[in-house]
Amino acid sequence: MRLPEVIELEQQQEVDEVFGGYNHNLRINTGEYYDMRNLTSSYYPLLSPRARRGTFKQPSKPLGMIVKDKFCYVNGRYIYIGDQRIDMNLDTSSKKTLVSMGAYIVILPDKKYINTADLTDKGDIETEITTTDTVELELARIDGEAITVKFTQDTEPTEDERENGDYWIDTSADPHTLKRFSSTSGMWITVLTTYIKIKATNIGKDFKQYDGVNISGFKDNTQREDLDKIDGSFVVWARDDDYIVIIGMLDHVAEFSRPITVSRKMPDMDFVCESNNRIWGCRYGENNKGEFVNEIYASKLGDFRNWSCFMGTSQDSYIASCGTDGEWTGAISYLGYPLFFKENVVHKIYGQYPANYQIQTTACRGVQKGSSDSLNIVNEILYYKGKHDVLAYDGSLPAEISLAFGDEQYTEAKGCGYNGKYYLNMKDKNGVYHLFVYDTNRQIWCKEDEIQVDSFCVYDDEVYYIDSKSKYIRTINGTGTKDSKPVNWMAETGIIGMILPNKKTISRMLVRMSLAEGSKVNDALAEEIKNSGKNEAKTDKSENTVVANFSEIKSLIIKSKDIVNAYYNKMKPKNDAIYASLSAFDTFKNTIEDRLALQDSYIRYGVLYYEIDDTPVYGVELCHKDTEGNFIPYVRFVNDNVLFFDSTGNKTNSIEYGTFKTDSIEITGAEMRLVKNVNDLLNLPDDVTSGKAILLVDEPYIVLLISNDGRLFTGYKNSSASQITWNEK
Repeated sequence: MRLPEVIELEQQQEVDEVFGGYNHNLRINTGEYYDMRNLTSSYYPLLSPRARRGTFKQPSKPLGMIVKDKFCYVNGRYIYIGDQRIDMNLDTSSKKTLVSMGAYIVILPDKKYINTADLTDKGDIETEITTTDTVELELARIDGEAITVKFTQDTEPTEDERENGDYWIDTSADPHTLKRFSSTSGMWITVLTTYIKIKATNIGKDFKQYDGVNISGFKDNTQREDLDKIDGSFVVWARDDDYIVIIGMLDHVAEFSRPITVSRKMPDMDFVCESNNRIWGCRYGENNKGEFVNEIYASKLGDFRNWSCFMGTSQDSYIASCGTDGEWTGAISYLGYPLFFKENVVHKIYGQYPANYQIQTTACRGVQKGSSDSLNIVNEILYYKGKHDVLAYDGSLPAEISLAFGDEQYTEAKGCGYNGKYYLNMKDKNGVYHLFVYDTNRQIWCKEDEIQVDSFCVYDDEVYYIDSKSKYIRTINGTGTKDSKPVNWMAETGIIGMILPNKKTISRMLVRMSLAEGSKVNDALAEEIKNSGKNEAKTDKSENTVVANFSEIKSLIIKSKDIVNAYYNKMKPKNDAIYASLSAFDTFKNTIEDRLALQDSYIRYGVLYYEIDDTPVYGVELCHKDTEGNFIPYVRFVNDNVLFFDSTGNKTNSIEYGTFKTDSIEITGAEMRLVKNVNDLLNLPDDVTSGKAILLVDEPYIVLLISNDGRLFTGYKNSSASQITWNEK
């Protein structure tokens, strides 16, 4: 007898030896994962969960952090430098930008400063004084010594009138000039720079020599026309508590009765950074004078208090207008050059002092609006979040590093660099924040969890962040009080075998793990590995088996719980429920859709609620809506627990079946309807066709049944019995 030859199927083995990180694209490489949660590349090439985090401080209202010789942070109106609390009387309604310059910390937008080496050296960057008494003005030397003018006329004084050192104000032409007679040359020598001494009580008390100030109050006065020109910006060349000396010209000594204001202002700026011993900033919008500007600023060299000091030296302040359109989106000092970003432009400042500063404008992908805090330098490369991607910039042109994100779009990015890794917290289109980590050495991404970060900083080999929900200062690597709960993690592969064109099956899946003592493999994952390759065909009969009792309904729900435990991060967290008919739990839905009719009931999945410590709890719940639109759970499963609730949302051990008829059972709380013969399900007592049944105890089953004609029955069924035994009371 001749038999056909049996052809042995070719077997291939694929081995993932190297962890390739996160890749959320439809087709990915071996070793990469389509989705993940709480994984790290720290143990590369092995796949591993991240370290437990820690809680460093528990401030009541953290508004910003910075690192000097000590860890510094703002809590409400106070700044903490190490363990010392200093009252800065800060505005508690806004987050702070903290900029380091030497030993100083500049606090914005409050415009305050503090010296971390001398905590008594603190205060306001801006200062202003308005006079309350008569103001006296006179010509003076640069050091403040008054000048006595002997002649004020349009003709040259005669030889008999003049003496060596006499001063003459020549009024023959405008502007008037001050001249001094020299007996050596026999000529009147023009004084090229003249100074005015302005005297009033405490007018110079809060200023320093060479401060740049703005003076107002003289313009449009009715006393002296020559005083109008004193309104404007000036440098204080000399000072004492009761006078200041500025550049200017007067015909006569003057007394001025109106109040005048002398102020030193810091520009309102959108973004700031420190570079080469100056604070740099930019502004698009109204300045503090009410004028619309598109400008870049630099403070005086080594002096963050002065922004309008123009003496013609290398230490001067700096202001430049820009012609590019649009709002500024970020600023940082990189490789010694201040960089200012818009969404499609980078401005780079070249030069060593104001006279030779040049602004180079490059049209390229800039920083996304709202993502200025993503700017961070890791291993000499600048990383930031662009409008559509994450970029790496080496000083020439930016390059994309976020192809692994697929079509997902993110906003409101905040970043931090440490130990070759770029930590990036971003918000997705559903409003959920995610922490990603880019390993710059291995060029792979990892996705951690759904924390929302207010700000990052690095201090003493640790990454600190302010948690937006708890307001605690937390640590990435566990410094402080380390979290006691283990890290829940997951990894989802791409489609296995996509590169093979012919028919194929997976015959076996082997996973090698090194587990800590007490660790547990998720039941669903273990079962999936155990049954990998099995192709069990289901008959029509098995698909349409009648649900015998509530336990089977519950088992189906628990089955979907296992799916959640294995794949919950794939299902994006939602705050709103969706109709069960549109649920992502197709395995659960398809198994029971022929026997359950769900009416105005919901299945919620993803983040169901938060623990007291703001840990998100993932799972699935069957629920309904109350009259106010709130979702009230009927049955909820999270982790390894299945919880039941009554119609008001309170936890209960008594499960109400609801009303039943000969052809259906309606479970009241969830409004589910069994559409098979009721007697097949409950083995009802004789002549009972409708009523209400309540499950009191599960395994063994104890059921209370009330028929519509008022009779009361109790039912009992243990695991070995096939039907419920009823007794009428």
